[in-house]
Amino acid sequence: MLRRILKWVFRFVLLVVFLLFLINLKPVQSFIAKKLAKSLSERLDAEVTLDHLSISIIDGLVLEDFNVVSASDTVLACKELDISLRKSLLNLFSGKLFINKIKLNGSSINIVKNSGDDFTNFEMLLQKLGSDKQQKSNKSIVLELSAIEIEDVHATVKMEDKGIEYDFLLFEAYLGFDQIELESGRFLLDFIQLNKPIININRFCEDFTEQEGVEEDLPIDTISSDLFISITNAIIKEGKFSYSNQLIEKSKIGGFDSNHFVIGNINFDGDSLVYDKLDSIRLSLNEFAFKEENGRNLKKFSISRFYLTEQKLQLEDVSLITDDSEIFQSIQLKYPSKEHLFSFDNSVVFDGNFDNSRLDVKDLLYFLPKLKDKPFFVKNKNLSLDWSGHILGKPNNFIGNDISIKIGNRLSLDGTMSIKNIQDIDNALVNFNIKNLNSSVQLLRDIIPNFNAPPNFDKLGKFNFQGKFNGFIKDFVAYGKLNSDIGQAEMDMRLDLKQGTNNASYSGEMSLVNFDLQKWTDNPNFGKINFYTQVSEGKGLTGANAEADLTARVNSLELKGYAYEDFVIDGKIKNNNFDGSFTIHDPNLDVVFNGQVDLTQKTPFFNFNSKINNLDLTALNLSKTPLRFNGDFDINMLASSIDDLTGTIAGNDINVFRNDTIYNIKELKINSRDLTNGQKSLNVKSDFTEINIEGIYKISNFGNSLKKLFEVNYAYPAELLKIHAKEIEEPEAYSFSLDVTDSRNLFELLNVKDVRLQNFKAKGSLDTENNELDFAVNGPLVQVKDMKFMDVQILANSKGQRGDILINLDSTYAFNRGFNPIEIQAKLKKDTASILLSTFQIQDSIQRFDILTEVIPHEKGFEVHLKDEGIRIFGRKWKLNPDNKIIIGKNYHQIEHFVLTDANRFVELYGIDDNGI
Repeated sequence: MLRRILKWVFRFVLLVVFLLFLINLKPVQSFIAKKLAKSLSERLDAEVTLDHLSISIIDGLVLEDFNVVSASDTVLACKELDISLRKSLLNLFSGKLFINKIKLNGSSINIVKNSGDDFTNFEMLLQKLGSDKQQKSNKSIVLELSAIEIEDVHATVKMEDKGIEYDFLLFEAYLGFDQIELESGRFLLDFIQLNKPIININRFCEDFTEQEGVEEDLPIDTISSDLFISITNAIIKEGKFSYSNQLIEKSKIGGFDSNHFVIGNINFDGDSLVYDKLDSIRLSLNEFAFKEENGRNLKKFSISRFYLTEQKLQLEDVSLITDDSEIFQSIQLKYPSKEHLFSFDNSVVFDGNFDNSRLDVKDLLYFLPKLKDKPFFVKNKNLSLDWSGHILGKPNNFIGNDISIKIGNRLSLDGTMSIKNIQDIDNALVNFNIKNLNSSVQLLRDIIPNFNAPPNFDKLGKFNFQGKFNGFIKDFVAYGKLNSDIGQAEMDMRLDLKQGTNNASYSGEMSLVNFDLQKWTDNPNFGKINFYTQVSEGKGLTGANAEADLTARVNSLELKGYAYEDFVIDGKIKNNNFDGSFTIHDPNLDVVFNGQVDLTQKTPFFNFNSKINNLDLTALNLSKTPLRFNGDFDINMLASSIDDLTGTIAGNDINVFRNDTIYNIKELKINSRDLTNGQKSLNVKSDFTEINIEGIYKISNFGNSLKKLFEVNYAYPAELLKIHAKEIEEPEAYSFSLDVTDSRNLFELLNVKDVRLQNFKAKGSLDTENNELDFAVNGPLVQVKDMKFMDVQILANSKGQRGDILINLDSTYAFNRGFNPIEIQAKLKKDTASILLSTFQIQDSIQRFDILTEVIPHEKGFEVHLKDEGIRIFGRKWKLNPDNKIIIGKNYHQIEHFVLTDANRFVELYGIDDNGI
């Protein structure tokens, strides 16, 4: 029995040895190749050809020119496939295949999913290879594979129902496997390395799977096989990727075109990569870098966790570094499909946390080129944006929490925000809750297009704002506190600039705290102000078109070193027109104002009444001389200056307190009106005087007109006396009259002391075109200090270069004595003058004193000659030396032959070295 058993064992061994010998014979291997091709053809229901097969039960096999054609399409064309075994082929009898390494060289793989199919042609072949529908009892082959080495392999994947085609070129690839389950479609890899791979994606038609009403009818007996790939470590070196959407033309605006782009120099290092049939991808990215064809570099991109599905992308602990930007974030994106992700349209929803990131505007404009022409980005294309925070939303609509933003050195912002429609910046809806905003108006003008704040706002300097900003760029509500270099402002204002600053609308409240008006207005008279205002129905921002209902309380205002307290403004402003009230009860300024101030026309209009209970100009630092007054005023006039005043000014019970003196004006009325032919009239009437002027005149030019007439008519003395007048723009011709009942002490208000007029009358006329002046004075009493002049009469005329003056004093009391009448006659001719002084019995001792004085020009000034026309003193006749001469100039005088004598006595005058006589 034993010998029989040994005999059969020996025969079996010989059979095995013989079979091993046969299987290495070329004819046998050719036979096996044909059988294998035939078997695979039947199993895969495809045409399989194998040109050459080298097989070793122990070492493995080599296939050359191996091709698989399914449904007239070449699925696989392999120049050489080298399979080295880890265990012998005898394990196939037990349904197992142990492969050490598969080396694929010069191969082409064509994967297609036709419209209406549920699986690709490659998936179908794998399903047939892993399971036999006809023989359910047959076991599938269990494959164990250690590694795959690929050289020069070209693979295409065409998904006709989705309208997309993938093209892969692998020059070198290394794959290390841990587990393969063909039937379930599970592939577990230890590593994968791709050297210089090229991936091209081409969109050639619409995705029909997204169209409404399209349903996929899956066969009931379809074999479920979910593809699952897990890679422990994946490396890509110097790869290239391109995407082209043939449905959309290439962009002509430059920058990154999400529908047509190429990136190269791709380097990738990732761990724990997982892909499954549900189109989800998970990985941990250690490094990712590339260079876009137009020169933008991604220097480093790392992610601790990457998770991608057909409708979701999640990235944790992202680090992204380009040439100009650094972004550190964790972000999650949701989208209807990956196509929306690639185009990054407004259907993408993102949720991101950013930490100390910097985005260069050039990078943003490159990847979102539609923003290039937006004014904001045109103005700020060279800036960088530093930020941190949490952002949730879509590319065009998003919110941000715990946001910290810094734009260069121009602006820093901390707070929360919500922005809608940012791609249309003029219509973007913005909601900011600002914890801190630091900038300046000048820098904001550099950042924000069409931000034309008035130049005064530059004086705010650097400011800090805390509050809320809600609305559009040109229609917003601002609430909060502003601290600037010149003070603090608190506001709750709505401002609508959609129609421009001229048609802006606004309303709300604002306060100023310790605000420096001196710097704001460039007026050194101002100081700081504390102010509150409430505005409603506001329109327009310029004085010419501003309109608003205004209530304002000024708690304090510094003006000329005085701090005014507690005054209130309540009224309506419309186009430079104020109609309302102004009240202040300061100890040194107690005023109530009610009425209208209209600045809308060329000539402002004033119609108001004002009760001044106390106005202390000295305490208010408006006068160095102690001066204060009170009174009631009613004003109804048009006036842009004192020269075009038309209307009335009425005052009652006016008291002026100067030094220790009280000046009272019971009634004052000023009436100015226009007449025909450019003429006008002015009447000033009070309880002590009345003034009338009629003709063509300018009140501000009264003094200059007199100077000009004297300068033209009498040039030499005018030059010597340094009387110079401004040119008169338009000729003036007017008449005037003055009637003073009793001036009392009121001339002191004009700094003319100790002068009093009673029943004083004067009238005259002035014509600057003809250089003519006439006036007449009649004064029953003119008092100057202790001197009194009775019945004073003056007649004067000047026309051209000739003039006459007559002065008559009926009696005079001076130096504690009385004087009889005195008459002075003067004739002026060009630069010379003749003056005759006549008296009669002026004093008991001076019976007569008539002197004729001739004045002519001299190189030193004037030369004066005196001629006696009759001098009688102490009852004797006196004579004046006819050769007398007096020369008077600046710091100079010379007296010659000035001798007065009655033959027995004489008086002689002579100069002493220009110092005296």
